[in-house]
Amino acid sequence: MNSNLARPITALPESIDVSVLIVEKVLIVEKVLIVEKVLIVEKSTVLGIANSDQLPAPSPTFVFPRREMIILASILVLLQLADGLLTGVGVYHMGIEMEANPLLRMLMGVFGLIPTLIAVKTLAIIVIAVLASLSAVVPWITLAFRGMVALYTLIAVLPWSAILYGYFAA
Repeated sequence: MNSNLARPITALPESIDVSVLIVEKVLIVEKVLIVEKVLIVEKSTVLGIANSDQLPAPSPTFVFPRREMIILASILVLLQLADGLLTGVGVYHMGIEMEANPLLRMLMGVFGLIPTLIAVKTLAIIVIAVLASLSAVVPWITLAFRGMVALYTLIAVLPWSAILYGYFAA
């Protein structure tokens, strides 16, 4: 094939709804279109792969998360901050033994209340951000975040709220 005949694709037909299109090599040789190594992704679903055994790993491309995932991630971050605040107030006033998580109790005993909470909550928020950014290509993360919002509210924020309400109301 004559590489001087290579021409880039400039547009796709309007009927194709494509979120991501990666074309490694397109050649036009004697009025025949030759497309090599194509990956087309529509709404996080692979539609077609040509020469998949020869495809290199795709270059990292950020796909912005859906609106629902942004809302869920924001709620989880707020729950992390609320839990950190409630845990800090509860442990400060009632003692380290009030923390139900044995790992956190141990870390608080070694590093102190505030450094432990800052480190653990920062790590949790980073994990939330990473998973939210991956949600566009890993669909089950959205479902997991829905569950985590409910679970975290029930096992972390509401119990601390009830304990502190009882403590300060007395």
